Amino acid sequence: MFVEVVWIILVVIAMLTELVLSLIFLTDDTVGIIENAKDLFKGYPSLLLGLNPFLTMGYEIVLNDEDGKIYLMEQALDFVKKNRGYPTSQRPSRFARKVQQILLGRFSNC
Repeated sequence: MFVEVVWIILVVIAMLTELVLSLIFLTDDTVGIIENAKDLFKGYPSLLLGLNPFLTMGYEIVLNDEDGKIYLMEQALDFVKKNRGYPTSQRPSRFARKVQQILLGRFSNC
């Protein structure tokens, strides 16, 4: 298990290094670099937006509504999953439980 996790981390680091080198030396066209970045950072829009300062003048990464919705849904589901298994002394507040119920109702069909 540990070896697999380390391997995945090394692969992601290699892909990120390749992406940054492509940006610096412009070995690919900028649109292709942006597409590779979208694939690499899928589900992490804040990381994707962090590449904007490194892009060529005139290019900018802008998220559409769908990217933001997916990101917010993943954050909400992670919140619910984290708070579901707490012991009674650490249970979330009544408000947090209500938010969990609402989110579970909305995203139960996903």
